[in-house]
Amino acid sequence: MEAYDMLCTLKSDNDGDDCYYFVPYLLRPDVKPFDLSRYYLSDILYIGYEANDIPYIPDGIYYCLLSSCVKKWQRANVKLYYQCAKFFLESSHHYIIIKKDNSHIALQYCYQKLHHPVSANRIKSKVQTSIYSNRPHDTVKQKLSLLIDQRLPKFKGAITRYYVRCNQCNNLTFIEKKNELENNDLVQCQNQGCNMLFQSQSINDWFNTNQEHENGLQQVADRKIPTYDEDTYRECFDIVASKLDENSLFRLGIKLKLPYKDVDEISNSGMNSYYKIYQILESWREKSGQQADLNQLIAILHDINNDVIADRVATKLDSSKCMH
Repeated sequence: MEAYDMLCTLKSDNDGDDCYYFVPYLLRPDVKPFDLSRYYLSDILYIGYEANDIPYIPDGIYYCLLSSCVKKWQRANVKLYYQCAKFFLESSHHYIIIKKDNSHIALQYCYQKLHHPVSANRIKSKVQTSIYSNRPHDTVKQKLSLLIDQRLPKFKGAITRYYVRCNQCNNLTFIEKKNELENNDLVQCQNQGCNMLFQSQSINDWFNTNQEHENGLQQVADRKIPTYDEDTYRECFDIVASKLDENSLFRLGIKLKLPYKDVDEISNSGMNSYYKIYQILESWREKSGQQADLNQLIAILHDINNDVIADRVATKLDSSKCMH
């Protein structure tokens, strides 16, 4: 049952062999809802599908998604409500709330209200940094896409997207462009009969741009770019594709400044993890041409918290012969 995400084993913090089981199928509809009155709440980010593709996410898929997230966030404290779960990520001082909403999964995060301004700002900054760096929304999106492909073969290949609520027509609209995610630009509603531009607090809450990291990457981009031979690219790409967790694939593509649509299509393709990541890297190389600097790739790997892989690529680069 665990192999099919119908339950998840939680090991005890003790040194003994005790363990617990997370079984979301046993949730009852009469459980009391969460009291979030003492918390600051983010705006809601939706993950899901166009109604014409998948009109409704079954309960079974949602329960498997919760189990899959428990496996990913082993140290998270989980509290449950009917068709809603709250994961407390202790080191980052916030909750991630995952709720089922027809053909979408609704995500929100919250953190404790503090009356002291300095402490409140410190917690807010820590939470925002965690959301941007760890990108739990990417994890949920990728887990959901994988479950749909595995459990609902009729809908295999359906594109999993991010959605926000249009404040003009009050309907959900998917996010089409990469700059709508990371540059805080206006979003254009994709619903026929609306097509209005609007600003989304959800994008600001979930896709916060970290200027310090961007400045660091720009310094790398401004340096003189060496020329690499074909073998060097291939060997470095092989290291990344074989070692990088698929959960980091989407963020890697965005950091490499590939079009959001291209990254989304590769992420939701039927290829295995290795080929998805390798295709992301090849797309970046093709798009960048002679500007495809492997030192920039190393900086991005560090930026997305994959230091071990970055060091392996750097070692391979140092041992390769390249012309400057």
